[in-house]
Amino acid sequence: MPRGEVFTAIADVRPASPTFCQVETHHLGEKNRLKLYLPRGVAHGFCVLSDEADYLYQVTEYFQGAETPSVAWNDPDLAIPWPVTSPVLSAKDQAAPTMRQLFPDRFSRR
Repeated sequence: MPRGEVFTAIADVRPASPTFCQVETHHLGEKNRLKLYLPRGVAHGFCVLSDEADYLYQVTEYFQGAETPSVAWNDPDLAIPWPVTSPVLSAKDQAAPTMRQLFPDRFSRR
């Protein structure tokens, strides 16, 4: 059973998508019981807002860990309004590239 409160951000990182670089944010928790469907190719990050949180996923395949690409949490092109300024990040997330580093050709057309 999910518990606690989290802020979640979803970004379209599919370069050919008409919604490329668009972001949606949501608060998930015990009060709203919101469920989200995330299509393949979108980036997803979250921030725990309560002291603890249990966050459940239903997935179509096993998590590939280090092979799963990341995007910098504070990417200026995504401009996600995170509710924290100094998050605790994994080493992988600390080294994550920006959208411009991942898709330089896509940004040269802007």
